[in-house]
Amino acid sequence: MATKKLTAPAAAEKPAGKAVISWEEKLAAMAAETATQERVGSNVISLKSGIMSFMGVPVKDNNLDVIVLGSSVEHSYYDVKYDPDNIVSPVCFAVGSPQDDMAPHPSVPEENRQSDRCATCPKHAFKSADNGRGRACSVRRRLVIMPADQLKNEDMLNAEVGMLKVPPTSVDNWKKYVNRINALHHRPPFGLVTNVSCRPHLKFQFQLHFEDRTLISDDYLDDIYNLTVAHESMLFTPFDLSVADKAEEEEEEAPTIRGKGKAVAAGKKKY
Repeated sequence: MATKKLTAPAAAEKPAGKAVISWEEKLAAMAAETATQERVGSNVISLKSGIMSFMGVPVKDNNLDVIVLGSSVEHSYYDVKYDPDNIVSPVCFAVGSPQDDMAPHPSVPEENRQSDRCATCPKHAFKSADNGRGRACSVRRRLVIMPADQLKNEDMLNAEVGMLKVPPTSVDNWKKYVNRINALHHRPPFGLVTNVSCRPHLKFQFQLHFEDRTLISDDYLDDIYNLTVAHESMLFTPFDLSVADKAEEEEEEAPTIRGKGKAVAAGKKKY
């Protein structure tokens, strides 16, 4: 029996006055979003042992000129101490914007949620950490950044971007920086070049510092704004609780130095 040949139906006429949908634009936007999600894991800038590194390569002079495309808040609670030989994901976490009323992410199992809201969570309170000083639930900032030299990239939407997580004891430095550039330049972080440096600290192993370099020319702002939109999903990507998410002891207190019976600094910091 002969196989019936299928033919494409005739294209229906578009109703008069109906806007034509640009599938090229739709597909390009969807492709950019998908590519962004696939790059999240490999493009994280490491701060392990106070050394900035990108994809395993140390950053020269431990500082980098970047454009901060966006920022978000990350809360993460681990019920075990950091073990480099047994990397695990947080038991409970939340991601959002600074103005959000933070709550456990929908992907966190009900039995692992420490509270309905972060503001009332006992693990989020100060002095809830094992050392009796900080929070048991760490508060970080996620920054999506683009190296400033990518401004020379003719195809800005394909510029290299990465994720930098600001450790708990460096979050205040970030807050002060954002408020300073608002007062001085009346611009959000993506409107200027920011220098991010990782420096030793007497109490903590290291801290991140932020300094404004130069304002970005209006000629680039349209493309940079489009990048902030294209990579926004990176800021709110949840931890993958089905596998061991790579986490690192990004900041720790200086080792105990005892002299004349006095401890200068003591203990390691938990997450």
